[in-house]
Parts: sequence; C-alpha cells; structure tokens
Amino acid sequence: MGESLRKSGIDVIGDVPWGTHFCQFYQTREDLVGILVPYFKAGLENNEFCIWVTSQVQDIEEAKEDLKRAIPAIDAYMEKGQIEIIPYTDWYLTEVTFDPERVLNSWVEKLNSAMEDSYEGLRFGNTLWLEKENWHGFAGYEKEADNIIGNHRIIALCTYSLDRCKATEIIDAAINHQFSLIKREGKWEQIESPRLKKAEETVFQASKEAEANLKEAHDNLEKLVEERTVQLEKAYKALKESEEGLAEAQKMAHIGSWTWNIATGELQWSDEVYCIFGRGPQEFGSTYNSFLKYVHPEDRDYVIDAIKKGLSEEPQSIDYRILLPDGEERTVHTQAEIILDENNIPVRAKGIVQDITERRKTEEALRLSNIYNRRLVEASLDPLVTIGLDGKIADTNVATELITGYSRDELIGTRSSDYFTEPEKVIKAYKQVLVQGEIRDYPLEIQHRDGYITPVLVNASVYKDENGKVRGVFASVHDITERKKAEEKIQMLANVVESSDDAIITKSLDGMITSWNRGAEQIYGYSAEEVLGKNVSIIEPENLKGETKQLAEKIEQGEKIHHSETLRLKKDGTIINISITLSPVFDVSGELIAVSTIARNTTERRKAEEALRLSNIYNRSLIEASLDPLVTIGPDGKITDVNAATELITGYSRDELIGTDFSDYFTEPEEASKGYQQVFVEGEVRDYPLEIQHRDGHITPVLYNASVYKDESGKVIGVFAAARDITELKKTEEVLKQKMGELARKREIHHRIKNNLQVISSLLALQAEKLGSKEYIKRSEILEAFRESQDRVASIALIHEELHEGGESDTLSFSPYIERLVENLFHIYRFENVDIRLKTDMEEDVFFDMDTAVPLGIIVNELVSNSLKHAFSGRKEGEIQIKLHRQEVSRSKRSSYGSRRERDIKRTEFTLIVLDNGVGIPEAVDFENSDTLGLQLVSILVEQLDGELELKRDNGTEFTIRISVRGNS
Repeated sequence: MGESLRKSGIDVIGDVPWGTHFCQFYQTREDLVGILVPYFKAGLENNEFCIWVTSQVQDIEEAKEDLKRAIPAIDAYMEKGQIEIIPYTDWYLTEVTFDPERVLNSWVEKLNSAMEDSYEGLRFGNTLWLEKENWHGFAGYEKEADNIIGNHRIIALCTYSLDRCKATEIIDAAINHQFSLIKREGKWEQIESPRLKKAEETVFQASKEAEANLKEAHDNLEKLVEERTVQLEKAYKALKESEEGLAEAQKMAHIGSWTWNIATGELQWSDEVYCIFGRGPQEFGSTYNSFLKYVHPEDRDYVIDAIKKGLSEEPQSIDYRILLPDGEERTVHTQAEIILDENNIPVRAKGIVQDITERRKTEEALRLSNIYNRRLVEASLDPLVTIGLDGKIADTNVATELITGYSRDELIGTRSSDYFTEPEKVIKAYKQVLVQGEIRDYPLEIQHRDGYITPVLVNASVYKDENGKVRGVFASVHDITERKKAEEKIQMLANVVESSDDAIITKSLDGMITSWNRGAEQIYGYSAEEVLGKNVSIIEPENLKGETKQLAEKIEQGEKIHHSETLRLKKDGTIINISITLSPVFDVSGELIAVSTIARNTTERRKAEEALRLSNIYNRSLIEASLDPLVTIGPDGKITDVNAATELITGYSRDELIGTDFSDYFTEPEEASKGYQQVFVEGEVRDYPLEIQHRDGHITPVLYNASVYKDESGKVIGVFAAARDITELKKTEEVLKQKMGELARKREIHHRIKNNLQVISSLLALQAEKLGSKEYIKRSEILEAFRESQDRVASIALIHEELHEGGESDTLSFSPYIERLVENLFHIYRFENVDIRLKTDMEEDVFFDMDTAVPLGIIVNELVSNSLKHAFSGRKEGEIQIKLHRQEVSRSKRSSYGSRRERDIKRTEFTLIVLDNGVGIPEAVDFENSDTLGLQLVSILVEQLDGELELKRDNGTEFTIRISVRGNS
C-alpha cells in the first residue's frame, strides 16, 4: 500500500506510506499530546478522515481543547465531519466485552465511508484503554489489525502509558507494530520492531527451499548452497536485528528476561538482568542457588515460597528486594511462565525482571507528600477551601468548619457563596479569580450557622492540572478581627517605643554607635547626627572610661546585664545617674553582630514607678468606687477578688467571699455556674440575668456582663464579671407602665370632653335653627348669640380632639390647630357673592399646653368670626391674614431677699396677628370697653394670658396679641 507517502506530522518519522502501523510509549500527558496533535493536524490538512479514540469519556473535551490550541480551524473540521473523537467504549467494547472481529470490520467500514466522501484515506489514533485481563486478546487483535492496515489506505498510531504497562505488555506492543516511538534524554527516537516470529518463519522457509533445491538439482549443488547461504544470512540478519531490537526494548523499559532449566538448575539471564542485579556474567554462577544469594535475606523465604507455589499452581507475579555488590538495596518485579512436559511436569520456566525501585520511591514519596500536604492544610488556622468550576465546594479544612459551623461533609458539594452575608459579592470575586488568576485581600463577611458574622480577607488563586488546565479555585480566608487587634497592638507598641523616654542605643562590637533614638537625644543631649559613627565612650565620664566595653565583653561571653546602675556624661557636661540593660543582637545565622543598650534616667524611672504605684491605687479606687458589684473568677469557679459593692449586695466580706464558689450566692446556682462557664468557652456574655441572694435572704435581680482576662502570654486565667442591679430599672418600668395608663386615661378624657362639646355645639345649632324659623326672632341678638356660642364650643372641642389624636403629649401643636379652626369658620360663614381669601404665616413646631392653647384658640375664633361677619360688608372680595412668630428674650430680674445681684430670666415671646383689609372698626368703638360679647371676651382672655393687645384701624383691622412663656434660667 505504499503507493504514495503521507505527511506523518511527527518530525522524527517524517513521511510514511499508507499501511503504516506504529506505536508510541509515553510517560506524561504532555508527551502523548505532543505526538497525537501534530499527527492529526497533518491528516486533516492532507484531506484524510481522522478518528481519535480516547481512554475515558471525559477526555473528549480535553482532546478538543488540545486540538484547538494547535488547529484554529478545528471547529470547521469537526462541523464538516472530517474528524471524530470517541471514547474507547464506543469503538472497542460490546456490552462491556472486547469484540476484536467487530473492531476489525469497523476499520474497513470507516475507510470505505471515508473514500466515498472523497477523503484520501483513514488516519487513526488511540490510547491504551483495556483492563489487564483483556491484554492477551488485545495483543492478538493488534497482530490482525497490522495485517488489515498493511493492505489498506490506513495509517494507525497506538499509544501506551509506560506507567500502566508491564514489561511483557511493552514487548508485545513493540512486536505487533512496525516501529515504536520512545523518548530518551528528552528526545523522541524511532525503534524498529523485533519480529522474532517472522525471522523464525524466514529461517524455516529458507531451509525447506534449500532442501528442495538440493533434491532437484544435484548437478548445481554449489549454486544452491550459495543461494541457501544468502537466504540463511538474511534470516540470521533478521533474527539478529530482532534480538537487538528486543534487547533495546528491554533496556528501554529496564526489563530483563531469564530462563530456568528446572531439572538441571541452570539459569540464563539477558544483559539487562545483569545490569539490574549489578553483576557481570563472570560473577554469576548461572544456577538457581546463585540467584537466591542476591535476594535480600529478609525476602528470600518469600521468593522461595512464591517459586514453589508457581511450580504447583499458577505462576505468580511478585515484588522483592535484591542487594547489589556495593550493598545498595533495590526492588524488582518478576513475572514467570512455567513450561510443562507431556506429563504436566514443570521442566522449564521463563520470565522477566523489572527494576521498580524508582517507581516504588516515587509512589512512597507521593503517598508521604499527600499525607504531608493534608496535614499542612489541616494545621492551618486559616480556613482553606477549594472550589470547582461549578462554584461548589470541593474540599475544606477544620478551620472552615469552625468559622461556618458546618461539618466538612455538609460543606462539600454546596455553593461557596451560601456562607457569606453578600453572596453576589462572593460570586463576583470567584469570577474575578477565574479571569485574572488570583485576588488578594478581598473583604467579605462569613456568617456562622448560628448567625455570628466574621469579617475576613480572602486570598484566592486558580489551581491547574498537570496539563495547565484550570480545574478550580483555592482560597484562604483570614479572620481580620484578630488581625486588626494585632495591628492595633503593634501600633500601640510602636507608639510606646517612639514615645519612650528611655535611651535605646545600638553599638557595633568595636564600640561604634550605629543607632540612637529620640530618648537618647533627650537623656544625653546629643542629636543622632552628632553621635552616629562615634565611639560610645563619648558619654562615659573620665573615671568610667572603658566601662561600656567591659560590659559588652560580658555580653559576648553569654552573661546577662539587667538594670545596672551607673553614671553617664551628658553633652553639657552634666553627670547623670542611669540604669542600663544590655542585650545581644544576632543576625539571621545566629551570630552576634552588635549590642543593644537601653538606658533610663533613674529620676525618671522613680517618677514612673511612683506613677505606676499611684495608677494601681487609682485603678483599685475606680474598682472600689464602682456602684456595680465587680468580681473576678478563676477557671475553677472560685472567686479571686471582689469590690465593696459586691460585699454590700451579698452581705459577706471580701475575705469571706474570696476562695468560695461564685455560684453559691445566687438563687439559681446552676444558672450562675453555667453563665461563667459560658464565658470561658465563648470569651464573654452580655446581660445574663441572675438573682443575688443576700445573707439575710434579700434577693436582688441583676444583669451580668462578663469576659475572660488573660496573662501577658495570652493565656486565659479567669473571668471578670460586672453585675448591674436592675431593681430600680424594674421599678422604673412599672412607673412607666403606670404613666402610660394615666396617659391613656387622659386621652380618653380628652376624647369624651370633645364628644360632649360637639354634642353641645350640635344642640346649640339645632336650637338656633329652631329659633331662626320663627319670624319675630330671625334678626334678633339671641339667634346671633346662639351661633357665636356654637363657634366657641366648637373651637374648644377642636382642641380636645387635637390633644386626643396627639398621642402621648399633653401639649398642642398650635399652627395646624389654628388652620383647622379657621378652615371650619370659613365653612360656617360662607358668602355667595364675596371672595374672601385666607393667608397664614405661622411658625411650625409651636406647642402650647391647655392653659395657653384654649384662650388663644377662642381669641382667634372671635377675631376671624368677627372679620367674616362684618369686615367685608358691601364688598366682592377680601383677605384675612393670621401670623404667629416667636423670639427668645432675656430680661434681668433682681434676686430675692434684698440681694443686688441680678439674674437673667429667659423667656419665649410669641406674637399673634389677625388682620383683614375690610371696612375696619369705626373710631367710635372702644374695643377695651366694648359692649359686644366677642371683643369683651378677647380682652378678658388676653389679660388672662398676661399678654398685650394692640389694635390698628388703618386699611382694615389688625389685632396684635403678645404673650410670653418662661424658659430655663
């Protein structure tokens, strides 16, 4: 079928003819893809129909991605139908069994279909797919497939993973293909197939032909011998090439072969076996016993037992250790086949040996690495989580369980966003990681299953498989609550150092000053620029020269120097007393490189000690001054300290309380015990209700707030609890309840008064209507009096209605009330032919009590009613204005008891103006001595309010009323 050469796409092979059937042995997926992708690319570009059979169904998408990276137009080829990517189950298996006949027929059917579609031929590629029990049948299938491929327009590449194939399987694969591809030292090499069986057939055929020729032509013996010799040389050469190929294959796979004559004990090894055992042919005794000497003593019995079982039962594949001449221990795998005579007696054994030491080491290293990695994950105090491409959690650690309140089994398979207060923000972050590859310090909040929320910062990045394909996201979560506390603590410490009055100096081992802080400047008077690089003796008095050097030498010898009292010299020549502490400074390798000195002015230290003593007294005073009972409790539940308030509320002295059980002083000891234990678990409790029982039996209800307190190392050493006496709170609640009842009663009273006044108003209206129906009384003052009384009653009723609707307040919002009142008056005094407008300018949030609101309401009622009735007589239009303003005024008032000292009285003055642009009140009318009931009522009410009344008659009528309300002095 080699009528034309085809491009293989593989550089080491070049062009190949139709009928080429070869294989590839690979170790990594990169090796596999690096051959298959260019192989198929060449087929597609040269109009060949291509089939890629994958080992797993899920590999189909990966194969498409691999092709797409190398062939931009792959989608067009697939849409055209020029390439098929199918799983091995569809190509090789029928109902989970391997059917070689069906597969061989499929080759021809696919080729015929491709030729009908005008393709040049068929290009095929697959990966190892079958289980070990099917290997023998598959090897036979490969032989038949080789015959079919060799006679058709087909090129086939079969690939095998070295990690999944045993040595005999590698040899079978190499024999049943025309050549093999193997990678050595990073380069692909082409190795011809060792066709032992073909060579034997060639030798046998050559012998038969030579014998036939000998019988037929005795007279041409020399010629026949020559021809036979040539044939035998060819057969021998073929055999030699096959043997060399076999040896090369064994060397390539680190596999050696052996045969054992059971009767004689003779043992024969291939070259590779000698290499595996580290022996030369001259060192080996060629016997079974010699072989056993090289087996590790601890495995020798195991190997002997396996051989015995193999002779009486099925041969076994075993792994055991051997010892090389230099003592090195190696692990090998041996597989054997027993040959029986006609009586089924074992006479010979043959098999292979493979050095699997490196594989074992790799497997063990991988196992230990997995254990180590998992322990690292679980050891992390930060929550760690892996998330799949579907956004669901794939794995977590214990810290994640703690921060969410859910177990690992509950978390896996759920959406990661479900455990945050802002799921949309989490989804956005997840997508950002997939796009950018990572995120750093992404702020989120995790919600525990009990509702507790933890602020965190998330760092996340994608993780990939061995082919570089993104498989998901790995995220680590850091609780920034504690970090913020730590940062605050670090900042606090930094501020302490920066503001420290101590001189902190670093000097090299030769005495040169290398650092000088602000405290040193203050104590010694030298600036850092003045002393850096100079010898530390600059601050030593003459009689103490060299003292610092002597102290530094002690530090170098491992001695400790703490608070050593000495003298030093300031820049101005003053001798000062100081206390110094010297400490060694080491580099990263632990080598001493400098000495650090902390110096403190003794006077300042004494001041600080005195301040500390006073501070302790002050703190204790604060504790004792607290009106709330305060108590500290040890881990054993015993009281360790109390304040005076605790003595008062319990009736026991401090000495009596200390050392006793905290829970003994409550009506419910179990609840008290439960409360402080909860503090040790959760760190704090708030508003925990209990009842303290005094030694005289009196019970006090309290609310406890408590938290743990720690020593300088951060270890919890007890609980600090403060009790708030809520007796008065409960009393206050009861008083408030009573006041609310009183307020409800007041509202009911306002409601009833309003209803009664409305009834009176309605009766007055009915009476007025009844009187008005009588001719002799229609225009009488009696009827008018009824109507005015009705208006006044309605005005007062409206106030009570406002107070009823006002809820809890006893005051009236005056401006809205006036607007409702005037609106009602305009409704009562409607004039068909007169357009009267109302204009108001009243401040908001003006509130009056009943004593002020009722008189002012009646005043406005009288003045507006009067304007509506009399101001616009004979006119077609008019305007009434109501204004209300206030201002703060301060008046001086002489103190009582004859004191000359004056004090300011703050008051709020209100000005109410009611005006119209009507005909006005005649000059002859004296409103202060008016005979009309309305004006008399206005004057009386203004006087009742201790106010001032002013009347202007220009361009209408304008009444101005001023009243004042007393404020805070």
